[in-house]
Amino acid sequence: MQYQDFEFIANLVTETGMIARLIHDGQEDAFAVFATQRASDDSFDAQLIFADRPGLIQMEHLTWISGHLSVMMRSHYEANLRNLQVFVQCDGSIENDPREQSMRISMNGLEQSFCLTIKGLSPENFEKKAFEESNYSPVATVACILDAPSTTIGLILEDPSFYHEPHKTEFLHWLSNTMQWQYPPNVAYCFCARRVASLEAVA
Repeated sequence: MQYQDFEFIANLVTETGMIARLIHDGQEDAFAVFATQRASDDSFDAQLIFADRPGLIQMEHLTWISGHLSVMMRSHYEANLRNLQVFVQCDGSIENDPREQSMRISMNGLEQSFCLTIKGLSPENFEKKAFEESNYSPVATVACILDAPSTTIGLILEDPSFYHEPHKTEFLHWLSNTMQWQYPPNVAYCFCARRVASLEAVA
């Protein structure tokens, strides 16, 4: 199958990470956003967020795109893609108040560039000390680049209830306090999205 070529436009590039837009040839709007964080001297982890095109994503197409991104990473950073998390934008139009939950943050990456995975546990399960992984629900995935001119993040809200104001601002305030960032971060992008795939050792 012949796939449409795309242009890679970097919005932020540092020694430890990158945020870029992917635009099909002849188009103006990005069909995806790509963010990377250095995982080691010779590897990066990354997130690929498809905007408004969930119906067009097929595994063969995803493999084709990820292969091009891997080549680009080797050319620019002389490093490989270790893990690529794939998301598709979902409907964030329904406004619900976030439910009460205990947040858990896990961090993957280096000191200046990393990815945060935030999950929530209901009060009932917290009271019962039911800390099994299956009881946690996804809240957000946050790409963080600290060696930019100002702390820069890419925000993927997997819990749609945080996508609207004032909940989004309250979430960012909580995140900044929890991470002990001196100043509010620059938000490079914010999507309401769901995770659809995770590719290991992208060739």
